[in-house]
Amino acid sequence: DIIQSFPEAKLDEKYVEEIEKNYKTVESRVWNRLGIVRNVIQEKPNNPVYNSLRERVERLVIKWKERPKEIEKIYKELKDVFRDFIFIESQKSKYNLSDEEFSILSTLRNRIKLENEEELAKKVKEFYNSLNLPKDWKAKKTLRSEVMQKIKIFLIKNFPQIKGEERDEVAKEIIQAL
Repeated sequence: DIIQSFPEAKLDEKYVEEIEKNYKTVESRVWNRLGIVRNVIQEKPNNPVYNSLRERVERLVIKWKERPKEIEKIYKELKDVFRDFIFIESQKSKYNLSDEEFSILSTLRNRIKLENEEELAKKVKEFYNSLNLPKDWKAKKTLRSEVMQKIKIFLIKNFPQIKGEERDEVAKEIIQAL
């Protein structure tokens, strides 16, 4: 009954702009957009994909405090951050990936030449599901070591072009994304 009374709104640029029509000043639109962006990004896991967005938002907050006269420019940059977030979410949806799976995909996408991203997304999804991670796995050193070993085996089997130190770096990025 509540769901029918309050249907779920799709958070996209059009929706946010519709809300912002009610705001008279650029400052109030910045506050609105900043609140939305901070809240949706804050709920995301601590990984490179979302951390870069968080850093951009925090830089804009600092910029706004230091140079309030540049509000129009800050608003434009904030809109860009929001569009990037929506794009990331659409990419995740395209392959039906969780935040963690998408983070693994993004890490690999940055390190290897892709021939078939859809195939890579399937491999990542299968791999992540095979990990079967318990909630507190990060707190247990032996589990962390096992996960790191599984990640390296995954990389060796599927991406032999990633070797040595680079493989270790990629494995660390992936484990951080989980």
